[in-house]
Amino acid sequence: MKKTIIFDAEPFCFGPISIALNLIEYLRKETKLHEHCEFVLLGTGTSKQLAEASQLLDRIIECNTTSFDSLNEHAKLIKKADLFISVTNPHSINFLNEFQIERLFIDTLFWLWGELRADFSQVKTYYIQQFFNIHEQLQKFLQYIPCYKIVQPLIAHNLLKEPEEDFILINLGGIETVYHQTSGFYEALISEICTSIPLKNYPIVVAGGGKTIELLKARYERENLRIGCFGKQEFKNLFTRCRKFITAPGLTSIHESHFLGKDVFFLPAQNYSQYLHMVYLRKDVKEVKGLHYDDCFSYPSIAEFLPEEDGIHLVKQLSGQLINNRAAMDQLIRAVIEFLQAPKTVFCLSRELCFSGSGVKEIAKDIVSLFEGSCMNTTFTPNLGLGQSLIGIEEKRNLIDVVEQQALFRFNSGKKHFCARSEKMISEMLDVKHSLVITNCTSALKAALVVLEPIPGDYVLIPAISFIATANACLSAGLIPIMIDVDSSGHMDPQALLDFLHEHPKPFAVIAVHLDGGGCQIETIASICSLYAVFLIEDTARSFSVTRGGKSLGSFGEIGCFSFQENKILSTGEGGAVITQKTALFEKIVAYSDHGAKRDKNGYPYWDQNLGFGENFKSTELTGAVLLAQLNRLGDIRTNLRKHHRELFQDLPSGALYPRSLEDIPTVAWIDSPELIKCLKKIKVPLVSWERWYLPEHPIIKHRRSFYRNGYPWNLLKIKQRPTFEKAKSICSLRHSLPIPLKEEDFAVLKQNINKLAICL
Repeated sequence: MKKTIIFDAEPFCFGPISIALNLIEYLRKETKLHEHCEFVLLGTGTSKQLAEASQLLDRIIECNTTSFDSLNEHAKLIKKADLFISVTNPHSINFLNEFQIERLFIDTLFWLWGELRADFSQVKTYYIQQFFNIHEQLQKFLQYIPCYKIVQPLIAHNLLKEPEEDFILINLGGIETVYHQTSGFYEALISEICTSIPLKNYPIVVAGGGKTIELLKARYERENLRIGCFGKQEFKNLFTRCRKFITAPGLTSIHESHFLGKDVFFLPAQNYSQYLHMVYLRKDVKEVKGLHYDDCFSYPSIAEFLPEEDGIHLVKQLSGQLINNRAAMDQLIRAVIEFLQAPKTVFCLSRELCFSGSGVKEIAKDIVSLFEGSCMNTTFTPNLGLGQSLIGIEEKRNLIDVVEQQALFRFNSGKKHFCARSEKMISEMLDVKHSLVITNCTSALKAALVVLEPIPGDYVLIPAISFIATANACLSAGLIPIMIDVDSSGHMDPQALLDFLHEHPKPFAVIAVHLDGGGCQIETIASICSLYAVFLIEDTARSFSVTRGGKSLGSFGEIGCFSFQENKILSTGEGGAVITQKTALFEKIVAYSDHGAKRDKNGYPYWDQNLGFGENFKSTELTGAVLLAQLNRLGDIRTNLRKHHRELFQDLPSGALYPRSLEDIPTVAWIDSPELIKCLKKIKVPLVSWERWYLPEHPIIKHRRSFYRNGYPWNLLKIKQRPTFEKAKSICSLRHSLPIPLKEEDFAVLKQNINKLAICL
């Protein structure tokens, strides 16, 4: 039975729920805690809105956690919780004191809540976000917090600097705070923006929470002015891509703007907490770059104000200075327009904070440690089984269907026909006429060679870098593999191929191999094969659905072959597929893979005089069931591999990795830098050397191994070729591959290890 973690963020403000969601997102993506625990939020207003949009919670329960009466309605649930995490809401902490529940408190701005005299004596850890002069502030309140920890800023752990677009983001925060009068200022502000700022020149997105944002949306949204309460991921995307950022003062906005180097305009404070954030800014800003606030708004002294009582008078005083104050509002709008027109500056704080991963990582580790078992990965083990790392409920459901129908054989497959449906899906994905699911890629290559009707002893050109299966398929078909040197990527070099064809007798076929979610110069190779009238087969074992010029690899030659073995993009454990545009070839492949037979409408085999002998390369419905589910996961797999490859080494010097095409689906990173390889090994990041792929030194080829006593088919070799394969040898002696993990938690651990290279390089 899963344990329960209840989250409570002060329900009417942006900051607390944003920090709670930062933490929940980290726990979900970078730990395994969600496999053992249910994440529940008690919330209302802004906290509920943002939580629902984020889709990070297992359950969201309507509850005003600033009210004891509302909390008491859910006392039964709260009492059974295994952990209660409150973010900037001391009311719930006071309520919990009658229960024996493990509890944590996260403070967004320490001095804001110190005056409330909440009872934190039973809180396991009181987390304080680091800010200016924190230790001096702490001295005033140590009697109230017996166990505290200062942590780095609690920003989103995976913020990335993205190319900026030409729009302005305005963040109004929760709007309807405990002081409802706050919303009046923001409505006045949006009204002024609509009449004073040319939206055609400055497209604007307004983000906020509470009922007021819905009212603003209904009243003011128009072309080039978008208003809404956005989910965490969407808001993060808007924030990272906006050209300029206008925001209500808040510690999260301050730290994230600093991290991303944003050009920021901080609106006048409208409540007690915003005022304190502004005071923090005044003390901690290195220089006024992109930071806009004006002392003319004469913030009153609030040293003795309490958020619940006298704070309400502060709100009225602050709002009154702008609402119905034409001169003040005009001055504010002029300042905003000046900000929009000014060249970009960079907002920065006076001290360097360690933003790597942010403070949520430290809190997450503490949370995980409270539960039995290891939910946090600490070391990275390469998951070579890419597709199978995402094996889940869909695969299980399909397999159950096969078993329940007692239809494991593809020609007795009941109503589901998983093999046939997978083949249809492959044909549609790769835009080809025909596809056949087969036992493995080696069998697919052999079938492809045989149906092209070779003569034993014919030779086939293959690249000097590949898995031995490429050569084995030739040998088992009675053909001789002859190697061609490679280009800098490790794929067959078109010029070396052209030189060989010019100097030697015509080969039977060329097998172009595509490596690690990449591809060779297939268009050039296809043109060369066409020029010399040589069959072209594509060994696309490791590059399913990769394209070149928008055309799928495997579809450039006569026949394309794929693998679904455990370390390929998609995985059925073992498995493969053959594709072709040519119906006559496809019929031969189907027959050869099924004992040389055809099948009647009832699935029974028969033989006619027009076909040759065959082998048994048929797949079962069990394989088809898993494959169909994996095909449905391809979009996520493709997206994650590209994203993780792009992000993994983004902070390392250029040239650290061999560059990949934007059309690649990189299953590994190719590393040619000796220094980087040394550093990765030093921090125990597992690498795979390319030496094993250097075919000229493979014993089967080097010593011409065969199970036949006469050495067949090597005994039929007539070509004398002793090239040096200098490029292939050089690449394989140096290059290492680093497997790219699919799962976010695996990627996070690997990324953490990679970040250690800053010390090494």
